[in-house]
Amino acid sequence: MKTLSLLALLSLASSAAADVYISGPRTLTLKPGTNEVIEYTLTNSGTSPVRATIFSNDYTQAPDGTMVHAPALSLPHSLERFMKFNQTAYVVPAQGTVKVRANVSVPATATGGYWGVIGVDAETPAVSAGGNAVGIRVRYAMVTALEVTGTMNHDVRIENVATESGSSPNVQVTFRNSGNAYERFTLRVTYQDTAGRKTETTLPSVVLPGTVDLVVAAPPTLAAGTYAVFVTAEYANGTRAEAVSTVNIVRN
Repeated sequence: MKTLSLLALLSLASSAAADVYISGPRTLTLKPGTNEVIEYTLTNSGTSPVRATIFSNDYTQAPDGTMVHAPALSLPHSLERFMKFNQTAYVVPAQGTVKVRANVSVPATATGGYWGVIGVDAETPAVSAGGNAVGIRVRYAMVTALEVTGTMNHDVRIENVATESGSSPNVQVTFRNSGNAYERFTLRVTYQDTAGRKTETTLPSVVLPGTVDLVVAAPPTLAAGTYAVFVTAEYANGTRAEAVSTVNIVRN
């Protein structure tokens, strides 16, 4: 398995190194027993045509929040069980786009949420310092989550907030997802000093079914002192979870 930190995976979407990237539906909502053709787009921002191959992985989460890639079809909630690409190999023209279609067929017995990593493995042409042509391999990925209508259970809460004070302060947030969905959310941590001044940190994140602990470092710009800490998680489905704590920051 290949393991990436949560922030590393999310940052793939803004990688300037990739000439070819994939975009498409991040969330699908389909009824049991239905079929739908969905479309992704391969975009080549480079100046040469690029050979590209579509790939799929499963996606799970370790207790510390680390996101883990696994082979497609290895997990019960794999989106790959229901989705088939019409074609996986493409040549994307310079400064151009290619449409990629996939058929999603949801069994009548399907329940809950399914998700998977959908990506493009591209060989980007480049020239070495010696003038020799070389191929640079770049992978760019996104996550598509499927929700089966009438079978979803969204149940996410903040179980605990702890803080580590001192010269390297942080906030540790324990999330429990008792539902059956891939839950995207924005984590907002607000620090308020004794004078009422506020400093806010926001972080896009994900919590899969189970319990995870996310650690958020306090902003290095905060002065020494005691702060009230307000933690808010806002989910795409309208769910909102909140918690409060305090932290003491020491500066040398």
